[in-house]
Amino acid sequence: MWRVALLFAAARGAKLARLSTDDQDGLKEALFGGDCWAVACTDVNDQKTGRDLLAKALDDPVTQSCKGATLACGARLPSGKTSLQRLGISPPQKGHPLIFVAANGEASAVGLREYAVVDEAKNSATPDAGVLAKHLEKAGAPPRMLTLASDGDFKKKCAAKRHCVVFAFNSSTATASAVRDAKRFAASLAAKRRTCHVAVADLKTLGAFSLQKALPDGAATALYLRRLAASEKSALAAARAKLAPASAKEPELSASACGAEAVAGKDEATAHKNFEAKKLAPRDWTARSEKIDQLVFRKDGKYVGWGAVGPALAEQALFGTMPKKLDALAARHPLIKPSADAALGAKAFRGASFDAKALDAWLATFLDAPADDRAFLKLGLTGLPKAPKFKAPT
Repeated sequence: MWRVALLFAAARGAKLARLSTDDQDGLKEALFGGDCWAVACTDVNDQKTGRDLLAKALDDPVTQSCKGATLACGARLPSGKTSLQRLGISPPQKGHPLIFVAANGEASAVGLREYAVVDEAKNSATPDAGVLAKHLEKAGAPPRMLTLASDGDFKKKCAAKRHCVVFAFNSSTATASAVRDAKRFAASLAAKRRTCHVAVADLKTLGAFSLQKALPDGAATALYLRRLAASEKSALAAARAKLAPASAKEPELSASACGAEAVAGKDEATAHKNFEAKKLAPRDWTARSEKIDQLVFRKDGKYVGWGAVGPALAEQALFGTMPKKLDALAARHPLIKPSADAALGAKAFRGASFDAKALDAWLATFLDAPADDRAFLKLGLTGLPKAPKFKAPT
C-alpha cells in the first residue's frame, strides 16, 4: 500500500465551487453536461489534501479548461445511491484523497500517479499540484474525432457509449472531396458536442456495415447510436407492442400472413395496408395453417393473435357462441409481449443537405435529455438488441 503524504497549510489556490446532492440540476450538469469538472471528495478523511491540492492545481494556467468543485461523495442521491456508486468509482484507500474528473459525459477517478510524485524505493507518494495540473490539462481538452480501425474498435469506442454518431463512407468509391467533407463535419461535431463520441468509418478498411441497407444512399452517411437506459428500453418495448385499432370493423374473423411486426407499433393506416397485403383467402388456408401461431387475426376492429382466437373458436365450437369481445383474451395473450430487449437506439440522418449545420441540429435533438417517455419516443429511435457490426473484407 502506498503511503500518501498529506498537505498541510497549502498555498491559497483557485476557489472551488460546492456541489451538493441537494441541488440535483447543478450536480447533473457538472457530472454529465460535457464540460470538464475536477471534483474533490470532502468526506474521505484525507485531511483536506484533495481539496487543497485541486485548488492549487487549478491556479495553473494550463488547467483553465476545467472547473473545480468539492462534493460530499458519500451523500445519498434520491435513487439511494451515492455519487460514486452512480459514476462507478470505487472509494479510495484509507487516508488517500479522492479526486475525479467528469468530462465529455463520463467520469473517472484521478489515479495516484496523476496527482502525486511516486517514490518507488520508499513506497511513498507526495501529492504535487504540477502533476495534477498536467493531468487536468489533458482531461479538459476538447474531444477529438475517432478514426475506427476495426469492428472491435467500433464496439468499444462508439457502440458502448451513451451517445455516439458514426460517419461511414467508402474511400474506394466516394470522391476525395466527399471523404474530406465527412471528416471535417465529424471533427466539428466532436469539438462542439462533448457528450457525444464522434467516429468515422471507412468501409474500404472495416468492411460491409450490417445496417448499410437501412441507411440512405450517399457518398457518406451518419448514424446516431444511443446506449439505452432501463426506462428507455421499457418505453421502446411498450411502443413496439402497442396496437392501433383496425380500420376494418367487420364482425367476421379474417386472417393475414403479414406477421405481428407488420401491425404492432404501426399507425392505423400502415397496419391496415400491411394486413390487407397478405390477407388470406380460402385457397391460402391449407398452406398457412401449419404456422397458425404466426398469423395475425382481425375481428371487430382489433388485431389479435392465435393465442386469443384459438380459445374463442373453441368456445364457439363447444357452446355455439363466440365471445362478443376478444379484449380479455387478447390481454392475456398479447400479439406481441412487451420485452425490453433493445440495448441500443439508432437513427440515421436523412436531411436534405449533408452539411455541418444540418448535422449539428439533427444531433442536438438526441443529446437533450427527454422530459418523459413520450418525448423520448418522439425521437423515433429504432431499438437494436445488439450493436451493429462491420464485416472485415476477405
